[in-house]
Amino acid sequence: MEIMKKSFKPEFLNRLDDVIVFSPLSEKELKEIVKLQLRKLKHLLDVFVLLD
Repeated sequence: MEIMKKSFKPEFLNRLDDVIVFSPLSEKELKEIVKLQLRKLKHLLDVFVLLD
């Protein structure tokens, strides 16, 4: 919370109800996310090519 106090004005912080702190994603998790997104993109491109 101290980092937030240094980064944001009190007016902004007073508007927040809660702060949720997430742990960073691992390299493995990031790779899985990228794979999923690439699969989605490939599917969209395949559909686009069929429509064209």
